[in-house]
Amino acid sequence: MGPRTLSSPIYRRLGELLTAMQPLFQRLNPQAGAQRLHQPLTARSKVLVKAQIYEVRSGEEILGEIHQEGTPSDQIQMVGLFYPAVEDTLEGGDLEITVVMTGGCGSQYPVSRTIPVQAGTAIAFDNHAAYHRMSTLRASPGQRGRRLVVAFFVLQDLAPPGVPCTDTVCVNYADKARSLVRRMLGQPTPKLPKHIQLRIEHFLTGGDGYALQRFNACRRARAHPVTQEGLAIRAMD
Repeated sequence: MGPRTLSSPIYRRLGELLTAMQPLFQRLNPQAGAQRLHQPLTARSKVLVKAQIYEVRSGEEILGEIHQEGTPSDQIQMVGLFYPAVEDTLEGGDLEITVVMTGGCGSQYPVSRTIPVQAGTAIAFDNHAAYHRMSTLRASPGQRGRRLVVAFFVLQDLAPPGVPCTDTVCVNYADKARSLVRRMLGQPTPKLPKHIQLRIEHFLTGGDGYALQRFNACRRARAHPVTQEGLAIRAMD
């Protein structure tokens, strides 16, 4: 999030809410030796935010389907739900969480737990191991009601720690910018003077500051022992 994003009151409130829910996410970490160890929720974690309003009129009801969030490729490892507003005219709508257990003989069976939901409720669960759904949500006779839920989807970073990624490794922006300018100038349009081309390249690549950053990154990579990280940096630089 950039400075403009952080200056928005809604993003500040979302950040405060996610920080307040951090102890719930920490309790989801399985013990050492488990198949899927969660990555801790930190300032660099990738989190998707979704807000949804349920509006139910008299005689209507909403029943959720049991599911997991996202697809396997989305790698949503944990889910946090917060209900800031639930009107008193609503009935039901509890969160049902189901986990598939394995018995001593290898048989599998579901175990479900229902969590009551009211204004101010916060819930976090393991998206890999648990399925969830909303029980029947309805309005009182002759009434209508609204409910707001804010969801945080914590993504799993597939890159092992220490392996360079696009956020940390300098890429050849200068070469790509020159190639782009030359390709554009190769079209049937009037050619630009050489000094104008250089100014365009300078603008696209960030100028001397980027060139110095790329030089220092390259020099640091070559000063390290030949490891997977060093080879990756050299291949990209």
